This record gives sequence, C-alpha cells and structure tokens, in this order.
Amino acid sequence: MAANLVLIAGIAFWGWTVRDVVFLYFIETVIVGAYNALAMLIAQPYQMGWMRRQGIAPSGFELLASKLFQVPVFILHYGFFCYINGELLSSLILFNGTPQGANTLRPLLASTLHDPHALVAIAAMTVSHGYSFFRNYLGRGEYLHVDLKAMTERPYKRVIVTSLFVMGGGFALFAFNSPLMFVAVFVVIKIVVDAYYHLAERKALAERTA
Repeated sequence: MAANLVLIAGIAFWGWTVRDVVFLYFIETVIVGAYNALAMLIAQPYQMGWMRRQGIAPSGFELLASKLFQVPVFILHYGFFCYINGELLSSLILFNGTPQGANTLRPLLASTLHDPHALVAIAAMTVSHGYSFFRNYLGRGEYLHVDLKAMTERPYKRVIVTSLFVMGGGFALFAFNSPLMFVAVFVVIKIVVDAYYHLAERKALAERTA
C-alpha cells in the first residue's frame, strides 16, 4: 500500500500523468517476475511434478536438474510476455496521432529510468515485494512447500488481471482527461487489486504448508 501511495505523491507533487503511472505499473510486472525467478531458485519443495503423484521425495540432483530446466524456461516465456506487453503499452503511451514504429519500449524505459522521482517509485515497489519475499516466502517457510511447475504460472494470474485493469482504466482516464482526484481513485483501486491477490497467494501457500 505504501509503495502505491508513492505514485499518488508523484501525481500530486511531481507532475506525473496517467501515462507515467501506467508505465510504472508495467515495470512492477518485471519486478514481480524477477522475484518469482529468485523464489524458484531458492525453493526446496519436498515433492514435485510426477513425484508428488507417486509420493516420492526428489533427490538433491533431481531438484537441481528441475531448477536448471524450469527457471530458464520461466525467464524466457515471462520475459517474452513482459516485452510484448511493454511494446504495446509504450506504443499506446507515445501515440500522438501518427503511426509508431517498432521498439517504442526502449526509449520510454530509458527516459523513465533517468527520472529520479520514477526511481523512487521503482525502489518502493522493489522494497515492497522484497519485504513480502523475505517475510513470507523465507520467514514463514513458504519456500519449503511450493511446487516448481506451479511457480512458473504463479505470477500470471495477478499480472494479467493487473495489466488489463491498468491498461483499461488508465487509458480511460487519459482519454477523458481525468483530474487528479479520479487518478488517485484509480491508484486506490489498484491497491485493492494488489491486496486481494497478495492475500490469496498467502492463503494458498499457507494451506499447502498446513
């Protein structure tokens, strides 16, 4: 919640537009994927895949081999998903009535990363997801009760719903030139969406732990 409130501060005090907020939420999807890849590397599941159905615990070698295969595959398909999503989003953001060429993501990403205020928001998102990672995934032992295959799919439910919400709601606000209050409400709804999926994820892993 605090990380999202940084975006409201950006709108109120740093002159951010809906475009800025929407693109920062895209960067958050990359952060989510990076933490998920790290979570897969650290995971020590007792059972996985076909072994779970047979009631067999994997050996250390089998677990390592599974990670060496599944983690790169996740990075590849999630990275491709983020790239396509980012290109589409940046094309819409930069659209000014004239056709846009390819590779609109790179210049928009570069300008965002050179904005010190945007870096504050990105740092807040990174710390926010990092806090959950260390407090819940490591601190509460969730890494001992995960399924590697399920983890390759875990970010998509949250990210796809969030992306659709951000793109649809954000560009509706942009199209109608919505004032600050409506943009703030948009961010608050995003906080609610984040909280729902965060709690659902914690509940699912808690049940598996039990």
